[in-house]
Amino acid sequence: MPARTTTAAPAPGPATPAQASLYQQLRGHLAELKLHDAAGALPAVLDTAAAEGLTLTAALEQLLAIEVSARRLAGRLRFASLPSRPPWRTSTTTPPPP
Repeated sequence: MPARTTTAAPAPGPATPAQASLYQQLRGHLAELKLHDAAGALPAVLDTAAAEGLTLTAALEQLLAIEVSARRLAGRLRFASLPSRPPWRTSTTTPPPP
């Protein structure tokens, strides 16, 4: 039996201008609250919610879980005090004499 290949249909955009306006307002609110990771994940979460028939509460929980995970990771990286640039050389060749 040959393998079936399916291609994902592009995610549908907002169906009406009112929905597009609400979407832009939601992104604006997320940006105002500095929930940048949640704002970036919003299209994917909305697509998943529509495809899987998630409740509003479940979709909101997914969106906020993404933001919480990103903030926890950022906090751990800050706490680790890693240098922003490695102080060591990655090259195995010696530099030319001055």
